[in-house]
Amino acid sequence: MKSGGTLYSNSDNPLIQEFKVFGRLQYQLGVIDGTDALDNDVDYDTDEFRRVYAGASVKFLNYFQLSAQADIVVDNQPRGGDRGIEFAHLWDGYLKFDAKKAFDLGAFDALKIGYGRRDVNMSEEWNMSSKSIKTVERSAISNKIWPADNEFSNPTGFWIEGENGSLA
Repeated sequence: MKSGGTLYSNSDNPLIQEFKVFGRLQYQLGVIDGTDALDNDVDYDTDEFRRVYAGASVKFLNYFQLSAQADIVVDNQPRGGDRGIEFAHLWDGYLKFDAKKAFDLGAFDALKIGYGRRDVNMSEEWNMSSKSIKTVERSAISNKIWPADNEFSNPTGFWIEGENGSLA
């Protein structure tokens, strides 16, 4: 549901047009109970919070959007450590400007300029949200192609998003 976290929406307000909160939780559980090839009993279970994201987005001054989300769980329990609700890292945080709307650029269906930290989709597999991917994991190759400034980090920079007809 795209509008589930919308706490405020009023396109007539000149200061704040929309405010929403959002999040994502990915949890996995593994249980093994049986015997191995040497007829030894095997009984093992583990669980892990892979990611717990919390974020917010605000559209303001008719042309701007400020958005950020952070991973808020550090789970080292599967590796013998602790699990805690705490800031792990900033997944993304950016400011976008709607140039088409601000300057009434009729030659474009959409034109936005942004700055900040965000994920960069390096393949079509990354364009597909993990919420709708039909496999357990992305491919091994896709997981290795990641433009980052350090582990679990998205790069920071400027970008332009544009659309015109069927070109996006």
